[in-house]
Amino acid sequence: MSTWTTLKGEIRAEIEEAAASVFTDAQLLSWFNQGQQDWCRRTNILSAEEYRSTVANQETYTLPDYTTDITSVWYKEYALSRVKYADIATLTDTGTPYAYAMHDDALHIFPIPDVAATLTLLRTYDPDPIVSGSDTTLFDTADEGAIKAFVKANCNEQIGDFTAATYFRTYYENMLRERIWSKTTIEDIGCNEAGAVW
Repeated sequence: MSTWTTLKGEIRAEIEEAAASVFTDAQLLSWFNQGQQDWCRRTNILSAEEYRSTVANQETYTLPDYTTDITSVWYKEYALSRVKYADIATLTDTGTPYAYAMHDDALHIFPIPDVAATLTLLRTYDPDPIVSGSDTTLFDTADEGAIKAFVKANCNEQIGDFTAATYFRTYYENMLRERIWSKTTIEDIGCNEAGAVW
C-alpha cells in the first residue's frame, strides 16, 4: 500500500530515468492506472459487501462507482439467482424477488419487490484511479511489483525494446496467474490469506 510518489520513484529508478525525459509522469501514471484496473478485473481481488434498501415497486438499483461485477445478491435472507437481463426485461410482476441481472451499470431484480427490504450485494470493483502523489494503492508489495512490471512493459514497448517488453509482460502474466491460483486455492479450502480456516 504505497503512495504514487513512492511507486513512481521506484519505477523511474528501475527504468533508469530519474527525471522525465522519454517518459512523462502522466504516461507512467496512466499506465499504472491501466495496470491496476487490469489486475483487479482479471483477479477479482477487490470485493465488498454492500447493503441497499429496496423500494416497493422499484426494479432497478444503481451500483456503486467502479463496480465490475455482482457475484451474489440476497433479498432479506434469500439468495437470488443470476439470470440474463433479456429474460426479465419486459416482466412487470411484483412480489418477493428470486432473480437478478446486471444491465447498463444497474442491478435489476425480479419480481419487482412489493415491499421495502434489505438487499445485500457482494461485488467486485476497480480501485479509484490514482491522481496525485499522495494517493495510496490498495495492494500489497507483490501486487504492486506486478503492476510496476506492467508499466515497465509499456515503457519498453514505446522505445522499441521488445525483448525487455516481453520479459516484463511475461513476468506480469505469471504473477497474475499465481495470484488467481492462490486466490482460488484459498477460497476452495475455506481459509483466508493468513491461513485461518473459516
